[in-house]
Amino acid sequence: MRAGRGILVVALVLLVAGGGVLWWSERRSDAPLTALDAFVRELALGEDEAAYARMSARYRGEADLEAFRYAVAGLSELRSANGVWAHVRAGERWKGPESPWRRCVDLTGVQGGAPRMAVVLVEEEGGWRVDALGLGERQLDEAERAPTSLCRRP
Repeated sequence: MRAGRGILVVALVLLVAGGGVLWWSERRSDAPLTALDAFVRELALGEDEAAYARMSARYRGEADLEAFRYAVAGLSELRSANGVWAHVRAGERWKGPESPWRRCVDLTGVQGGAPRMAVVLVEEEGGWRVDALGLGERQLDEAERAPTSLCRRP
């Protein structure tokens, strides 16, 4: 009887530990997407300063807030989106995302469909920052172009 309880305790400890590892890996793998989602929501709410703060050090070193606002004006879908969606690859669930994080994401909540946006995020300053993005041929930053080939459908 005692051996059965010992096995049960060990099984419960392993189950809780395994659940913790899965929770941690899930949170870590979603970190770039969560940062990008917050960036898009801030733009939609007109919180340009907060969105600009989510840009990479490289971008902020090349463009001030007014230049950022001007660039965002050419990407009107960002103002009407309510978030982003992207598939997180299975390998990232275990090892975490790699910097730079390059993806094609769907903007959600945009009237007339979900435009696809190529993005590059980098891990710096204790978080994930937007380094480049593009909608079709339109880019936020001509110096660092987002790889729009990510969004080509096979």
